[in-house]
Amino acid sequence: MRLIPGLIIAAGGIVMRSGKVLLVHRPKYEDWSFPKGKLNANESPLHAAVREVREETGYTAIPDHLIGATAYEVRDVPKVVLYWLMKPKGKAGEVMNPEEIDQMKWVTPKEAGKLLSYEPERELLKRLRLPG
Repeated sequence: MRLIPGLIIAAGGIVMRSGKVLLVHRPKYEDWSFPKGKLNANESPLHAAVREVREETGYTAIPDHLIGATAYEVRDVPKVVLYWLMKPKGKAGEVMNPEEIDQMKWVTPKEAGKLLSYEPERELLKRLRLPG
């Protein structure tokens, strides 16, 4: 899916369970974030979001609604990431690439606000308006 030539489109999920959100740690970047990734050829953003959550966390997640988007540049190329609020279904399976994601944590929104590495993702978290 390419709306604008050169634009990178990605999608991800804010996965919630019992008032907590799921964060992933990427050792390559030494960051904490919500699970996300680029779309495959001819893949819809929603499908990519569900796939990326499954690949990075092992959870099959059920999307609820689009919660928002972030936009930034990667090596002078614009990138937009669309995020859906999701609920996990069942227990986590296997993470597809343990070198890409080496840790994941269920944390309160307050803890997530401190752990998340990027301000745009902290801003998305505020949209949830959850206690704690």
